[in-house]
Amino acid sequence: MQKIKEYYRKIRNFKLNDRHIFKICAILFFTVIFSLYMINQMNLSFLYNNFGDVFKSGIQLYSIYVGQGDSSLLIFPDKTTLLVDTGTEEYSNAFCKELKTILSHNDINQIDYLVLTHPNADHIGGAMELLETFDVKVVYRPKLSVPGEDESEYPVYADILYYDVMNAVKKENCEIRYITPSTFNVDNFEVKFWTPNEIYYSDENSYSPIITVTNGELSFMFTGDATAETEKEFLSMVKDDEIKIDFLKVAHHGSKNSSTLDFLNKIKPSYAIISAGVNNWYNFPSQETIDRLKSVGTKEIYETNELGTIGIGINGVSFKIASGFIFDDKPFLLVLYFCVLFAICSVRISDKGRRIKMYQQFSDKTEFSCKQKTIENI
Repeated sequence: MQKIKEYYRKIRNFKLNDRHIFKICAILFFTVIFSLYMINQMNLSFLYNNFGDVFKSGIQLYSIYVGQGDSSLLIFPDKTTLLVDTGTEEYSNAFCKELKTILSHNDINQIDYLVLTHPNADHIGGAMELLETFDVKVVYRPKLSVPGEDESEYPVYADILYYDVMNAVKKENCEIRYITPSTFNVDNFEVKFWTPNEIYYSDENSYSPIITVTNGELSFMFTGDATAETEKEFLSMVKDDEIKIDFLKVAHHGSKNSSTLDFLNKIKPSYAIISAGVNNWYNFPSQETIDRLKSVGTKEIYETNELGTIGIGINGVSFKIASGFIFDDKPFLLVLYFCVLFAICSVRISDKGRRIKMYQQFSDKTEFSCKQKTIENI
């Protein structure tokens, strides 16, 4: 009770001085700066990494960093969006924030076409949060049904995540299309699904489509986790047709079991993008895949495990590239913020200690001086 009375008396007798005003202003200043940074963190990170030029381009290609997963976004000149895969569930929150920032810089608020290449978690893990966050118009899904679906012509894939994602797609009333060889047009580009043609595959990765987007002058290819089996199927379809790809999203994170030499020789990509996680357990991308890409004349190979999110803005025959890991470690930022506040508040303690030390030194000097005078008087 006595301590409470002492605290109450101190509060009543408290008077602001210059030191208190300085601390209050410093705390308010850092709080405002911290709040603005937290609100605009994604925008600041993108602008810091020179994505501004990419946002202004005619057609934009992004490989969004989603850890050991895959997600590519293509924004056409008329602002139509094509999103291929959604990465891992672990990165779903950061993925949606990055996606929202990219779209907002282009005055876009929806996903026109979402392609879920196959049912593996590293490609559809972010789909649930994506569907909750954005208005998705059309969803392309694999030729695999889920338990309880009345899709007798397609084999059942019994996986809880795939089941939940498909139910979420239906709940959001998206237009659903199965991935089959087909084409549709966006602006002056043709989007073409070459594979899969078969109903049954031994490996679910083989359900990944090989997709080309081209207008006769510029071409992109997306491959999901396409296997050597898928690539062989593609080659049997193109036969002697002229296929030249400018930008290739390399299959299966650069695994040595995809991107066969016959396939790469047919498409001869000028630039390649590999989506893989930092220090991933699989050691993706494989050096064999890198060597094969270089052997067919690929000029540059961009890897998300080294560069983070990659953005390419294309205008005519020239393009600009930006990349960077988007910093989103909130616990670390909060700890840093409170450390700054503690440092500001502890100024009083250190100042008080300094004054006590000075007072002791002054007292010692005064005492010594008094003793000297006493001795002299004697």
